[in-house]
Amino acid sequence: MCFRYLFKRSLEANPRSRYAHLAWSMWERQQGNTRGCLQLLARGSSLNPADPALYQARGIVEKEAGRYDEARTAFKQGLKVDASHLHLWQAWGVMEYQLGQYDEARRLFQEGVWADPGSKDVVSYATAS
Repeated sequence: MCFRYLFKRSLEANPRSRYAHLAWSMWERQQGNTRGCLQLLARGSSLNPADPALYQARGIVEKEAGRYDEARTAFKQGLKVDASHLHLWQAWGVMEYQLGQYDEARRLFQEGVWADPGSKDVVSYATAS
């Protein structure tokens, strides 16, 4: 497929590119290729171990696949890298909320607020809930 060829070429040009890994993995996700998506995210994380967005994406994909323990592991790994990454806290909190774990969701959302209290995303997320 043409898109895979172009993504492969982008990683040949810059093998560590977090953007190429994220874009390609999310494209694979849209194609219904969860396995390929997760492989790309794992590779991206191994090359960029300090990038919380890759862990966030992996957690979301694992959640969508019904692998909640794996999702929690990914979210925890990302937060070890950057505990102030608001979107990791929110993604994890949303998953727990969807699973009916309301106290845990509330705790995670609060951790996100404490991690970055001045963020406009804290306010917009709180008002959208």
